Amino acid sequence: MHSGLEFSNKDCVVRAITIALNQPYLKTKRQFTIYLNRLRRGKDEIVKKYPYLIQEAKDSDPENKGVYPDVWIPFLQRKGYKLYRFYDKNHKVKELSSKGTYVIGLYGHTTVVKDGINYDIGDCRNLIMDFLLAKKGD
Repeated sequence: MHSGLEFSNKDCVVRAITIALNQPYLKTKRQFTIYLNRLRRGKDEIVKKYPYLIQEAKDSDPENKGVYPDVWIPFLQRKGYKLYRFYDKNHKVKELSSKGTYVIGLYGHTTVVKDGINYDIGDCRNLIMDFLLAKKGD
């Protein structure tokens, strides 16, 4: 699925979205770059409601320094994912053992769990979740 590409911990958003959408990495990277550029130019309809996203998109760099969650969350919501926030900060990644696909926002990192398996370059099971996106119907 990943065409033998090397991954680093700096591209975690694109990597997690790739796995969640079950598509090639380069396809996700291309789609996300188009979306990010539309935000940067103020050409996406979401900036009418949230104008601060223009600057956050400009400050985002999916390959080197990361992407603000407020920038990538709408990208996945348009693909049928629903956002769930955790306000008590007591939920760990390892609690997601049920069937389904979950893209998880941790503090400073993004990962994905599919059917109870955490797909990441490191062990995230004991990290606290800030929020997650679940595919509708999962």
